[in-house]
This record gives sequence, C-alpha cells and structure tokens, in this order.
Amino acid sequence: MRGLKFRFWDGNKIHKVIGLEFFGLDGIKVAKSDGNYSYVGSGFVLMQYTGLRDDNGKEIYEGDFIKALNGTQWEEVFIVAWDSDNMMYILEDANGDKEKINEYEHFLIIGNIYENP
Repeated sequence: MRGLKFRFWDGNKIHKVIGLEFFGLDGIKVAKSDGNYSYVGSGFVLMQYTGLRDDNGKEIYEGDFIKALNGTQWEEVFIVAWDSDNMMYILEDANGDKEKINEYEHFLIIGNIYENP
C-alpha cells in the first residue's frame, strides 16, 4: 500500500508537504519542505498524489494538466480530478466530459491548474 502524499498551493507557489496537523474541521496546518508552516483555507489548497506517474517518472497530483495516450495517439489535455461520487480519480476535458483515469496507461504532465491556469 502506498503512503499518502500531498503538495500545497499557497497562492504563489506549489510546495511539497512534509507534514499535516488537523484542527478539528476548521483547519489544517501544513509543514512545507522549506521548513515553514502554512494554514489551509483562504486560497490555500492541498492536492493529493494519485499514486500514478507520467511517462517521465513525475508524480501525478490532483489539479495536474495531462495528456493521455489512447493507443498510438495523445489525447487532448485533461485535468486530473477526484470524483467523490465514484471515489476515484478521473480525467476531465475542457467540455466537462469525464473519463476514468485507469482507462489509460501512459501520461504526460504538461502543467497544473494553479501555475498554468
């Protein structure tokens, strides 16, 4: 079983998360890789690792823009998202159409929704 991994958007930059501290339902304190702390809320966003890597070995997180290989052709750009109704990660295209992420085996990360909106 894989461990949970997160990254953190603070409004300016994405940081690797090295620790989380929960304060009931009201807040989360995040220990960032630079040794500083931030609090989730007011524009701060946690993104969870999907457990998948792209063809270059980069970890795929919620909010990543990716291309997926369909046979021999790279598909359009998708956003990686969590589908809470089906409890799984999905790929969502620009029209809002959704596909199961596990229908593909090859991915390329080309950005994310925070640094490349």
